[in-house]
Amino acid sequence: MPYSFPDTESFRHPLSLLGTRDLPSTGNDKTITRPFSPLSLFNGSEVAVKRFLPNSHLSTVIIRDNTSVQRIQEIKVNHLEETRIKRSHFYEHLKKKFLSDQQKKISRWKKETNRFLGMLAQAP
Repeated sequence: MPYSFPDTESFRHPLSLLGTRDLPSTGNDKTITRPFSPLSLFNGSEVAVKRFLPNSHLSTVIIRDNTSVQRIQEIKVNHLEETRIKRSHFYEHLKKKFLSDQQKKISRWKKETNRFLGMLAQAP
């Protein structure tokens, strides 16, 4: 006995009735029934993630833990970058201070040398 397919008018899958809503049509008194997809509420990446992950609380915990670890890593990297920048500014400051101190010493030594040379030139 060959298998006969149920006619589409009398047979509906039980899940096909979930989330349906009636939309008014223009011009006719009939309404159009269109299935409502809850997946349209999410963006594409969330749908892809939810589709491939098991339906357990553990996957959610792992994802949140992973994002928190990534955030902590970002904070550490930002802190290291700020520390490097501060250190380079401090190094430049110390270099300028050292060079200005050396210039002051040289100018002071020149003044002292000129004073002693003047005193030696006045000596009989």
